[in-house]
Amino acid sequence: SVENELTSFEFGAKVDQDDYSLFATLFYVETDDVNSESTNANGGARVRGYESTGLEVEASTKIGEIDLRGSMTWTDAEIVSSNDASIIGNTPRRQADFVWSLSPSYQFGEHFVGATLIGTTDSYGQDNNAYTMDGYTYINLFADFALAEGLKLQMSVNNVTDQIGITEDEGQIHTVDGNDYIRARSIAGRTAELALKYSF
Repeated sequence: SVENELTSFEFGAKVDQDDYSLFATLFYVETDDVNSESTNANGGARVRGYESTGLEVEASTKIGEIDLRGSMTWTDAEIVSSNDASIIGNTPRRQADFVWSLSPSYQFGEHFVGATLIGTTDSYGQDNNAYTMDGYTYINLFADFALAEGLKLQMSVNNVTDQIGITEDEGQIHTVDGNDYIRARSIAGRTAELALKYSF
């Protein structure tokens, strides 16, 4: 049998104070991956070797009743070996340079409101780097209101702007009525939830 191998190195630092915190981690990863895909038209296994270098940062601060949290990951990844020589030197599929999030919230009394913004830059749909999946940002909103002792009204709206965000594609072109299509998957569209919560 074939075993996938992973080698990683990390170096991190953190600052944790009463009103703010900051965590940063540098990383280097080597990965060997052998994978058989049922959708692979050429048959056989997909053999890849990857190298990636990056930085992860997480930060938070509290100013009065305002709480602010965020994170960012930068990744520089490359395919360094493969049984398909044409893709060596390319960027691995679905690997964006930057992925980030930002979550501000405000508390007043026993109530709070907030938002979460999540974003990614462009990435490639497949290892051949033939098609680019556009970066996107989507926004979630949430609120929690205390109506009475033990009774809360909770509201949330996910993907407020109904953003389309492609997370993966098959890479194969399908022709329908003379038009070329690639099947892809998007993040979920706008959803809303309203709930009453009673604690006793």
